[in-house]
Amino acid sequence: MVAATTITTAAIDDIPAGNVQGVLGTVYGKAQYAANNVGAALYDANLAKDIGNAAQGIATDASGVAYAAKGQLDNYVAPLVGKLDSEMSQIFTELGLTRS
Repeated sequence: MVAATTITTAAIDDIPAGNVQGVLGTVYGKAQYAANNVGAALYDANLAKDIGNAAQGIATDASGVAYAAKGQLDNYVAPLVGKLDSEMSQIFTELGLTRS
């Protein structure tokens, strides 16, 4: 039977010196912590992307509404204003008044 041997490693950055099993456990714990933080960052990035896409959709919808409103102005309101202006000119002319 082979006798058990303890291997000790030196301290590395914030991982203290200790036996290989303890050091590997510490490294594994740090790797899990890092992986969890990466997962959380990816979640936040995807959430931000979704919010950006929603904002883009809202902006597109708003642009469509504005375009439709412009169409209403061009097609209905502007001609009515022109007609009103023409009729007011005729009334002023008939009354002998000058528009200013």
